[in-house]
Amino acid sequence: MRFQSPPAVQLLWVRQPVEFLVLNPRIQMSKDLAAWQANSSHSLAALLGLCLRESADSLNLLPQELKNENRRMLRRATLLKGLLFIIVILITCGLGVAKHLDNKALYLARLKAEMNKISQQARPLEDIERRFDLLESRAMNKPSSLDILHELHLVVPPQLTLVSLSYEEGKQVLLRGQSLELNSIFALVEQLERSLVLEDFNIKVRYATKKRTSSGDLVDFEIECLKK
Repeated sequence: MRFQSPPAVQLLWVRQPVEFLVLNPRIQMSKDLAAWQANSSHSLAALLGLCLRESADSLNLLPQELKNENRRMLRRATLLKGLLFIIVILITCGLGVAKHLDNKALYLARLKAEMNKISQQARPLEDIERRFDLLESRAMNKPSSLDILHELHLVVPPQLTLVSLSYEEGKQVLLRGQSLELNSIFALVEQLERSLVLEDFNIKVRYATKKRTSSGDLVDFEIECLKK
């Protein structure tokens, strides 16, 4: 069985008459303007801006493939413009945020510098305030050592002699001394228990020891006052 190739397709170019439309005769203008336009490399339609708008698709004589390619390129260009616009916006926003953060950092550095200056100037005042607070806290601690000494001066009987006084602020008071008789020691304990200065203390005799000396019998004692 034989196959015959189809006859070759011949493209025939058919020439059609073309008419050029010239606008110059239809527009009334001066001879100088007409001569200038005739010598110009631009058409009158271009000078009037008539070509700014895209021509209708029915007037576009390009092949369909070229038309489709032009549309794809146009969409691609539009997409690239949109992406470029978004990138520019992001870069602008990023620069704005970075500038804002930089301004905040500079402002914070200035505040720290001012705080250092103020702290150096206020350090002597802080020391004075600390001393006043210490004096005030000591004044509020009842009783003070002066209060205890004053109270002992009032209540210690003449038959009794204090040898030492140990005072631990806010904790205890220890009294050591000598007495001619044991009753004077218990009388002192009773006076201390009735004292308003030592009302927050528990008072007791830790020891009372009688001993003989060249001048007579003496009683060594120690009285403990513990904070309640």
